Amino acid sequence: MGLLDKVKDVFDGDDNDKKESDADYQKRVEEATRRSEEAQKEAADRQAAEDARQAELTKAREEGEAAARAEAEAKAAADAAAAQAAADQAAAEQAAAAAQETYTVQPGDTLGEIGARFGVDYHEIARVNGIENPDLIYPGQVFTIPR
Repeated sequence: MGLLDKVKDVFDGDDNDKKESDADYQKRVEEATRRSEEAQKEAADRQAAEDARQAELTKAREEGEAAARAEAEAKAAADAAAAQAAADQAAAEQAAAAAQETYTVQPGDTLGEIGARFGVDYHEIARVNGIENPDLIYPGQVFTIPR
């Protein structure tokens, strides 16, 4: 084998090595591309999971806020109803007081006579004024006369 054959073998061998290294390079490029695509898919999946978690948190927060608003509205309605009931009670008591008269017992009065004078049963006068014994009244007592 002559010098030319050796040179030819060296160049031919380099060409074979280059072909092999090109194939290896192509494999490495394909592997890197595949890994990059997998990493991008994993990142997209993580982002989708995070977006879903954020959406759930937002929904829960909105539901909690709505429940708090509903509770506050219910409390306000209950407070308003209680205030109205108190106002109605006060008005009823005021009307009842205005509809009632008072009478101061004079010497010789009986509860029956007082009732007859005002057109009210004496038992009702006794009940309204907390009198246990209708036959026992005293001059100077002030009775509320119901209407």
